[in-house]
Amino acid sequence: FTLTTISENTFENDLALFIKEDLAKIGVNVSINPIPWGQYLPEVYKAHRYEAALLRVAGYPDPQRILQRYETNYSSNIGNYSNQKVDLLLKEATETYDTSRRIDIYKEIQTLLNEDIASIYLMDQGVAIALSSKYTGYKTYPFAFIDVSTIKLKKNSK
Repeated sequence: FTLTTISENTFENDLALFIKEDLAKIGVNVSINPIPWGQYLPEVYKAHRYEAALLRVAGYPDPQRILQRYETNYSSNIGNYSNQKVDLLLKEATETYDTSRRIDIYKEIQTLLNEDIASIYLMDQGVAIALSSKYTGYKTYPFAFIDVSTIKLKKNSK
């Protein structure tokens, strides 16, 4: 099969080479098709013309921003995933202000997505942070976000 990547993204293209090499060990032949973002966006992301594709997904504080990509008629539903129950749960999540209920809904959606194997997430690149011991208050988030407003100089620090 052909694995399409964004040509300007060296990280993804290096990852594609690892995937190709690993799958070759079990007899699976992978061709890598790096195309420019300007071509990738309309062909892969919008028109869904691909056999396999690598794409990074950015994290957000509200899971709706990621999970809405699995709604049947969502324009950026890159995998053409369709599950009526997921569609109904996504709609319910946007209509409730009850935080506990939204958490339960998102957990249920994630269970359904896992059962259906809607996507395969290969890795989390993570974020590396170095902070001097003179400071305190740095907070980590489960996505690439840095809030420097919480960082303070420790008392008695020079």
